[in-house]
Amino acid sequence: MRPLRLPLPPRPPSQPDARPSAPAAGSIGSSFLPYALNPHFSTFLTAPKYHLPNFALSSFPNELFCPTAKDAARSGTLRWFKEADDGGHFAALEKPEVFVEHVREAVAALLPKQ
Repeated sequence: MRPLRLPLPPRPPSQPDARPSAPAAGSIGSSFLPYALNPHFSTFLTAPKYHLPNFALSSFPNELFCPTAKDAARSGTLRWFKEADDGGHFAALEKPEVFVEHVREAVAALLPKQ
């Protein structure tokens, strides 16, 4: 499936080469700004006070960030990890059967055995 490409609006003739110096409010770039400016961003996933006691991770190859099980385990006690063969950021829409399978397996791994 090819991504949808929308045409950009024409530039005003008075500013043919104008480029914004900061992300426009309401854009994806401005949503990243709080993370980029946070001095603790690079360490919060591995800081002891944020250690996750139990968690599961389902990884899809076309996701924006795909940590290995070893890297993910630095954030806490990784109880379940599985990599899908296909899918990405919107895995629940792209591969619903695989997504549901991962959720069921992860929940089963995290719930106490009876």
